[in-house]
Amino acid sequence: MEALPFGLTRTIDAYDKLEVIGKGTYGEVWKARDRASGEMVAIKKVIIHHDKYGFPKTTVREIRALSDRDLIGPNVVRLREIVAAVPAESECVMLHDRVVGAGQRAPPRRRHAAEDAALAEAQGAPTPSAAASAADKPGTIFLVMEWAPCDLAGLVASKVPMSTAHVKAYVLQLLQALDLLHRHRYLHRDVKSSNLLICADNTLKLADFGLTRLAEPAGSATRGRMTAEVITLWYRPPELLLGATAYGAEVDTWSVGCIMLELLLGKPAFSTRSNSAPETLGRIFGLLGTPPPGHALRRLPGWDDASFADQPARLAATLAQPQVAAALQDVDGEGSRLLAGLLSLDPAERLSAHRAADSPWFNREPAVPRSRPSSVLPPLGSLVDLEVDRHEFATKQRLRQSSGRAGNAAATSASAEPSGRSSGTGRLRSRALGSRAGGRRCAAGT
Repeated sequence: MEALPFGLTRTIDAYDKLEVIGKGTYGEVWKARDRASGEMVAIKKVIIHHDKYGFPKTTVREIRALSDRDLIGPNVVRLREIVAAVPAESECVMLHDRVVGAGQRAPPRRRHAAEDAALAEAQGAPTPSAAASAADKPGTIFLVMEWAPCDLAGLVASKVPMSTAHVKAYVLQLLQALDLLHRHRYLHRDVKSSNLLICADNTLKLADFGLTRLAEPAGSATRGRMTAEVITLWYRPPELLLGATAYGAEVDTWSVGCIMLELLLGKPAFSTRSNSAPETLGRIFGLLGTPPPGHALRRLPGWDDASFADQPARLAATLAQPQVAAALQDVDGEGSRLLAGLLSLDPAERLSAHRAADSPWFNREPAVPRSRPSSVLPPLGSLVDLEVDRHEFATKQRLRQSSGRAGNAAATSASAEPSGRSSGTGRLRSRALGSRAGGRRCAAGT
């Protein structure tokens, strides 16, 4: 077992869990309050499967990346500490030795429920829910991160109005975060709108480093042995969809192009119903055109396994849509060139994060300063109620609930129609079914 670069010195009892804001393969993410300082934090719960998988590799990667001082920057989420859930001193030592390695101080013992309640009452803080406490079993650790009230996916799904300055400021901050990673040979490999946290002052924070790894230098004996099964499909570049295993920082900058287009269109550009690689490739080629004979993509292993009709590029027509053209200022200008460079089908021709961040588009009015891009934006609270959770997880739940209520109301109205008016009842029932189907589309699209 490889040692981790953090010592476990506190337990989860140092925090009050408030609500779940995300769920994933290895656990869930909570909004929580530090009992000592009152500060809000995000806590990622990680389940260690002692009997089967052991400590998740994704968590090891995330901790190592976020503990690397070279990656400390204004647009990279900060890992505050790691805490554990352990009920007794002996189990503390056992867990500590397994995760961190011997020779460091073990976490303090877990307090009993009565002690929790007494401390919460003394501090005027809410008592943690019984359900939350019961879930914190031995073998569980928690990554405590800085808090942000929104993520970009939640803002887009909520139809929050965004100006050209918003698009520029968010894209530039993301490019600056990736430039920092890439300069130190890190590939993020999971850039998507739900992994981009937005603070109240509009500072963007790149989060979720579970798929991060160091890039192999050109000519390395191990280059070409990376997996293509990284990056969520809607943000995955075509070379990975076709099975490439030798790649570099260009896979991240493709995802930036997807984010930029998502902000311009108000929805993910390459979303599909089936979430399959062939359908995603079809959407990509439908917008950017099918690669011509001799193109690098046609030499990848997955090309012969699928059939793609020849299609012309439609990116220019998409960018000519009034709302998109207005954000880009003019369809033939620097904004369009930046987007086309990020979404180049040929990985070798794709813009690097550093070159993209130097685009003249960011200098055009409304200009965003590279020293602090978010400074040109009004506080986020002037656009949305920050008391309402705007993370993707909560936003999807609200959309599903809203759709369900609309469908139930329509169905109730339909059943209340007099039986003699069968044609009217049929129309109402059709609308009810359409409402539920529309809800599924909306939820899938977020």
